[in-house]
Amino acid sequence: MGGWKRIEMKRALIKHNYERPGLSQRELAAWAKVQFKLKKAPAQTTVSDILKHAATIMMKLTATARGGNLCG
Repeated sequence: MGGWKRIEMKRALIKHNYERPGLSQRELAAWAKVQFKLKKAPAQTTVSDILKHAATIMMKLTATARGGNLCG
Protein backbone atom coordinates (compact mmCIF):
# COMPACT_ATOMS: atom_id res chain seq x y z
CA MET A 1 0.00 0.00 0.00
CA GLY A 2 1.30 3.40 -0.94
CA GLY A 3 1.37 6.48 1.22
CA TRP A 4 -1.63 7.81 -0.69
CA LYS A 5 -3.90 5.75 1.55
CA ARG A 6 -3.35 8.06 4.53
CA ILE A 7 -6.58 9.78 5.50
CA GLU A 8 -4.83 13.13 5.99
CA MET A 9 -3.90 13.14 2.30
CA LYS A 10 -7.46 12.42 1.27
CA ARG A 11 -8.73 15.26 3.45
CA ALA A 12 -6.14 17.64 2.00
CA LEU A 13 -7.22 16.69 -1.53
CA ILE A 14 -10.87 17.30 -0.65
CA LYS A 15 -10.00 20.67 0.90
CA HIS A 16 -7.90 21.65 -2.13
CA ASN A 17 -10.78 20.72 -4.43
CA TYR A 18 -13.19 22.80 -2.34
CA GLU A 19 -10.86 25.81 -2.41
CA ARG A 20 -10.25 25.49 -6.17
CA PRO A 21 -13.46 24.11 -7.70
CA GLY A 22 -12.30 24.75 -11.28
CA LEU A 23 -9.54 22.13 -11.19
CA SER A 24 -10.03 18.90 -13.09
CA GLN A 25 -9.47 15.55 -11.39
CA ARG A 26 -6.31 15.17 -13.47
CA GLU A 27 -5.06 18.53 -12.16
CA LEU A 28 -5.92 17.49 -8.60
CA ALA A 29 -3.92 14.29 -9.11
CA ALA A 30 -0.92 16.30 -10.37
CA TRP A 31 -1.21 18.59 -7.34
CA ALA A 32 -1.30 15.58 -5.00
CA LYS A 33 1.82 14.10 -6.62
CA VAL A 34 3.79 17.27 -5.90
CA GLN A 35 2.19 18.05 -2.53
CA PHE A 36 2.76 14.59 -1.06
CA LYS A 37 5.99 13.79 -2.95
CA LEU A 38 4.48 10.72 -4.58
CA LYS A 39 6.38 8.71 -7.19
CA LYS A 40 3.41 9.02 -9.53
CA ALA A 41 0.14 10.86 -9.53
CA PRO A 42 -2.89 8.99 -8.24
CA ALA A 43 -5.19 7.63 -10.92
CA GLN A 44 -8.15 9.75 -11.96
CA THR A 45 -10.44 7.01 -10.63
CA THR A 46 -8.77 7.29 -7.21
CA VAL A 47 -9.36 11.04 -7.15
CA SER A 48 -12.95 10.47 -8.27
CA ASP A 49 -13.57 7.93 -5.51
CA ILE A 50 -12.11 10.25 -2.86
CA LEU A 51 -14.29 13.14 -4.00
CA LYS A 52 -17.35 10.89 -4.24
CA HIS A 53 -16.87 9.88 -0.60
CA ALA A 54 -15.78 13.33 0.61
CA ALA A 55 -18.68 13.74 3.04
CA THR A 56 -17.89 10.43 4.75
CA ILE A 57 -14.15 11.11 4.86
CA MET A 58 -14.66 14.56 6.36
CA MET A 59 -17.38 13.30 8.74
CA LYS A 60 -14.87 10.85 10.20
CA LEU A 61 -12.62 13.82 10.93
CA THR A 62 -15.39 15.63 12.80
CA ALA A 63 -16.44 12.56 14.80
CA THR A 64 -12.87 11.71 15.72
CA ALA A 65 -12.15 15.29 16.79
CA ARG A 66 -15.14 15.18 19.15
CA GLY A 67 -14.03 11.84 20.58
CA GLY A 68 -16.80 9.97 18.85
CA ASN A 69 -16.74 6.31 17.96
CA LEU A 70 -17.47 5.54 14.34
CA CYS A 71 -18.14 1.87 14.99
CA GLY A 72 -21.48 2.27 16.66
